[in-house]
Amino acid sequence: MNGVTKLKTDNASVRFLSKDERERLLAETAKDPRLHVFAVLALSTAARAGELLNLHWRDIDLKGGRLHLRKTKNAQPRSAWAHGEALRLLKEHAALPRSADGYVFRSVTGRRYRYDEPFSVACAAAVVKDFTFHGLRHSAATYLAREGASEQQLKAIGGWKSGVVGRYFHLAAAETRDVVQKMNERILGK
Repeated sequence: MNGVTKLKTDNASVRFLSKDERERLLAETAKDPRLHVFAVLALSTAARAGELLNLHWRDIDLKGGRLHLRKTKNAQPRSAWAHGEALRLLKEHAALPRSADGYVFRSVTGRRYRYDEPFSVACAAAVVKDFTFHGLRHSAATYLAREGASEQQLKAIGGWKSGVVGRYFHLAAAETRDVVQKMNERILGK
């Protein structure tokens, strides 16, 4: 049996929030304004936590709702769009004192925002089990697909990589704004 390996099993599960879970979780995150804007942005844009943590104020157009994510997992910068409630929360967050280094999610003293523990506490209080922060990204993708986003739009919105999709990123980027807005209005209201 030397040289024989086990077959790989695809045991990855995609956990996303039901409507009731989403409402309960957002009610809990709202108790911590920084956590709330962080979670709502993740849920409404499909951005990864690391992408939000690396976001600078210079990369945000608060008037148009565009976030330019320069540092992404696959090293392909992309645009994300904040609409409705997400944009309102981001504008409120922008009015708070900022860190000197220009990061959106840093303390005034420049320390990196630690969302892990407060998010776990919010999940527990909301009775949302077996859910991690990354699940907000899965939830966003699920909601977008339900709103009719095409596979190409999903890849452009979330930065999921597959073969030639990167070539069409710039073409699809403008189309993503409308599909993200539609999903945001449905899950977060106008």
